[in-house]
Amino acid sequence: MNTIEQQLWDYIDGNLGATEVRAIEEKIHSDAEVKLQYEAFLSLNLAFDKIELDEPSMSFTRNVMESVALEPAPVAMKTKVNTNIIYGIGGFFIMSLVALFGYALFNADIKFLLLTNEDPHSHPVTLNGLAIFGDRLKHISVGRESIPGILKQTDVGFMLRDARSLNNAASPVKFPEYLASGLAVAASPGTGDASNLILSAGLGVLIVRPVSISVRKQRRLRCMILLMVSLRAVRA
Repeated sequence: MNTIEQQLWDYIDGNLGATEVRAIEEKIHSDAEVKLQYEAFLSLNLAFDKIELDEPSMSFTRNVMESVALEPAPVAMKTKVNTNIIYGIGGFFIMSLVALFGYALFNADIKFLLLTNEDPHSHPVTLNGLAIFGDRLKHISVGRESIPGILKQTDVGFMLRDARSLNNAASPVKFPEYLASGLAVAASPGTGDASNLILSAGLGVLIVRPVSISVRKQRRLRCMILLMVSLRAVRA
């Protein structure tokens, strides 16, 4: 179906013929809603192009679609998210994934919090990808006793691990902390029993390695992220 969203993305990507270009430009100039949507897509396109795409690629699993179905949003919006989300989020490393969310959600009231322990010597010298968050991310070094109170002020907890066999036997302390604080969990697969529990009990989202996705599907990802921002706004 040739929706206005698809027409706008094809216009931005330069995939339309002269007649189609004139038609979409007329819509942009004559329809305030289409113009607003175009400007939002254009802003996200500029942000997306600044992200360096690396392997391994990542994607959300189908349980995300089930979560979307529970959101208080119009049926048409849910349908649009469902038709795009299964294609996955691909083509960039895990830190770029988190950074993309921070960048893509710049127009929503969403903040990111990085908690580290009180020993600066145990911190990485550099945390690649964090600069793109700007003032959306706050870094705090705290003692363990302060963590529960901080977590209860947040909505989603990230529990990300690289794909090594040692993590199959891991028992992350973060997982029960997140659950006790009422957070949804965005986690890597193969992290002890936590990953299976997240899927079976609907506790959040697993980020997995899919087959590579085409540039066209990556473009549709940008549209999907905007729709997820809209879902967040509806929920708030």
